[in-house]
Amino acid sequence: MWLPPSLLLLCLSGCLSLTGPSFVSGITGGSLTVRCRYNSAYKGYNKYWCQGQQDENCNTIVETKGEEKERRNGRVSIRDSTDDLTLTVTMRDLNAADAGSYWCKIQKVWIFDAWSRDPSFKVQVSVYPG
Repeated sequence: MWLPPSLLLLCLSGCLSLTGPSFVSGITGGSLTVRCRYNSAYKGYNKYWCQGQQDENCNTIVETKGEEKERRNGRVSIRDSTDDLTLTVTMRDLNAADAGSYWCKIQKVWIFDAWSRDPSFKVQVSVYPG
């Protein structure tokens, strides 16, 4: 597919800013950890983990609130390590209902730009019987 140079430049500023594993798996009752790496331009930004098929309307599970300390919501924790530019999410006590599409995301403030979205990376989670 051919992209006009201006569209490609728009993509490069956000498309490559967040990376991680496309697929992770765990067993029922166990835990799994996801590490997403981000560009240094996003140090200090709020990072979050959400669930849903599309990133624009996923349900936020846990967020960093722009801090490096671990934050927890039930069985899920998140930590932003600005030294190595890594967002780490841990899901504990896994069950079958935890399987699905999740997103590592960085919350940006968009002013006067309805077309822009938070940088995101999709992670497919599978849970197998233990």
